[in-house]
Amino acid sequence: MKKVEIEIFTLEERKPNQDERVMVWSEEFYEWRPQVYNAIEECWDTEDGDDFEKKLDKYDRWFYLPER
Repeated sequence: MKKVEIEIFTLEERKPNQDERVMVWSEEFYEWRPQVYNAIEECWDTEDGDDFEKKLDKYDRWFYLPER
């Protein structure tokens, strides 16, 4: 099995590209969840990029999905 290193960012440190699918920490569910960055509406969208999930916060933690 290949070991993958990830780098975790806050939105204050770095932002994903518009419509980029990344993993975001959910304080509500205490787990990492795939979400889509929406800078235009200033929110995280659901994994399929269709529906609003939550407003952006500069302290939101996220990381890029590892390449397969």
